[in-house]
Amino acid sequence: MQLLRRVAGMTALMVLYGGAAGAQEASAQKASQPAAQESPKDGAPMALTLKRAIELALQNSKEIQVAKIQASVADRAAQITKAQFMPNLYAGSGAGYTYGIPETPGGRAPSIFNVSYTEQVFNEPLRGQAKETQEQAKAQRILLEDAKNSVITRTAMAYLELGKVRHSLELLRSSSCCARSKKARRRSCK
Repeated sequence: MQLLRRVAGMTALMVLYGGAAGAQEASAQKASQPAAQESPKDGAPMALTLKRAIELALQNSKEIQVAKIQASVADRAAQITKAQFMPNLYAGSGAGYTYGIPETPGGRAPSIFNVSYTEQVFNEPLRGQAKETQEQAKAQRILLEDAKNSVITRTAMAYLELGKVRHSLELLRSSSCCARSKKARRRSCK
């Protein structure tokens, strides 16, 4: 039963990939041609090579897309926490029209232009948090590479399984053809 499901699944893959018969021969011929034939204009099936199957899997994998987004978010978080240890310069203006005695909410006189400078020099909890977010970013990049490797492995295994099923199908066809010809010979001899 499991073998039947596997054969049915591989047959569905063959149909989806456009009957990639002779992929090895076609890949040798297409290696000399440019890769501009991604989508055939006449609707004819195109041979799917292992390299092309892996490229398509890497481009279309939701798992990789999610891992890329998570790695990007982790990198941004690490940059934000690291930015607190960099010099921060703020500039602004308190100029405005006043009638009477000008006063700011802090009780000081308003300024036309003000500049402030801040930098964290010694803040161990914040420094630890920055190191933690940097480690999380590294871990997300490693998870991204693991996701890519996983997709490549699954695609290669499916492609090789498809080749194995296709070879078995060819053997079955040739053996059934031989059996038919033997029956025909026996009938003609009688």
